Amino acid sequence: MTNNKTKAYKSYYGWQAESFIDLDFNGLVLNIVTSKRHNGMLSTTVNAGREEKGFFSTFIFQDYNKTLVQEKVKVTEKAVINQHNSIDIESIKQSVIAFYQQQDSA
Repeated sequence: MTNNKTKAYKSYYGWQAESFIDLDFNGLVLNIVTSKRHNGMLSTTVNAGREEKGFFSTFIFQDYNKTLVQEKVKVTEKAVINQHNSIDIESIKQSVIAFYQQQDSA
């Protein structure tokens, strides 16, 4: 998986943006997704997991998972890309590393 790979595309459910970012900590990769949710909100979420043989995998209730932003807006390509690009990657990285360090010390 390449470092900082981002793509925006139109899926069956509408516009979506997705980034994979190497965390450089315990072999973890961040998956950041911006898309329209079932409630109509434009939402950006982050998951931490591992890349194994070209697939991203995460353990529910164990790995980091957080909704970063939710907005009630018309979900257009521009809105998706703007929300996705507004995320502060460095602060997310710090939060994720702190989450796993706390788990290791428990």
